[in-house]
Amino acid sequence: MSPGYDSTPVDPEDATAFVDGVSFDTKLQVYEAESNAISAVQGEFMSAIGAGEITVFDLARHGVLEALHQHSYSPIWKWAGKIRTREVTIGVARS
Repeated sequence: MSPGYDSTPVDPEDATAFVDGVSFDTKLQVYEAESNAISAVQGEFMSAIGAGEITVFDLARHGVLEALHQHSYSPIWKWAGKIRTREVTIGVARS
């Protein structure tokens, strides 16, 4: 993490997208929560691939990646699994 990232406050607009009962003060806390949620889902996902329950063809089917996204981020974000409808710049200044 870059210096000061642990003290960068969560943007108030972003905070409105947290699921009910979830709140974070800093972006680092959000990052850590996302990382933990993804790690938990990753194990399940890799097991399903290993067991042949998910194939490369499944990944190309409509809705599969959205479902994976929803499963990964639903503990934190209301928008989990939904197609983005607003422009987002992550680490890049808008031009």
